[in-house]
Order: sequence, then structure tokens, then C-alpha cells
Amino acid sequence: MSIRRQLLVACLLTIVPVMGCGRALNLPTWSPGPNAGLPGALIEGTLLFEDACFWISRSGTSADRVALLWPPGTTAVLDPPRVLDAGGSVIAQAGRRLEIGGGFVEMAAPGCATGGAWLVGEIIEDR
Repeated sequence: MSIRRQLLVACLLTIVPVMGCGRALNLPTWSPGPNAGLPGALIEGTLLFEDACFWISRSGTSADRVALLWPPGTTAVLDPPRVLDAGGSVIAQAGRRLEIGGGFVEMAAPGCATGGAWLVGEIIEDR
């Protein structure tokens, strides 16, 4: 079975409730199953925060946005919208250009109206 198929079969999506500015934010995350690897692709774009979800957009607009599924332990805070790693360090902020390692999967990000999502593996660059 291919790594991509193992990841799709074993991917367990969870919603991590996060508090920020007095309201909850649901951040979709992914968890790999046993023997599942992460796709080795790269996407570059602007991090958007719209409709209570984080998205990556190559054009910087909603026209081509792709929902993001974050690694386990990732959280988010608002004002301004930003994403924190498991240790509490800011790894991404809405409005910034990013390069994100990972891969696209044909599954919806919970809470985000989408036909597919990008599995975030690593933030390569935050410009």
C-alpha cells in the first residue's frame, strides 16, 4: 500500500478547540497512522484566516484558497490570527507568505467548507 494511501486510510482528523479574544476557534489537525508517511510536496502562498479557518492561497485571495490540516499539538490564537506549534511558538500568521511542506489530500477539513485540504508537515519559510 502506498504511503499516500496509508496516510489517507490512517488519517484521524480531530478538532482542537482554542480560545482567543473571548471566542473559540476550531483548528483542524491530522494524525498519521502507523507506517504512514507525509507526502513530500511543497506549496507556497499567503496564509489567510477566513470563515473561522486557516487557508493557503497562491494568489493571496479567496479565489484559490486551500484549507489546512495542522500537525497534532498545533493550536491557534486570534488578534491577530496566528498558529502556534506544540511548544507555544508562533509558526505562522495570517497575511504572511509561507512555504509549507506536506501534501494535498482529497478530504474535507472539519469545519471548513472545502473539497480537499493540505496536510501541513513543516513550515519551510515564513516571509
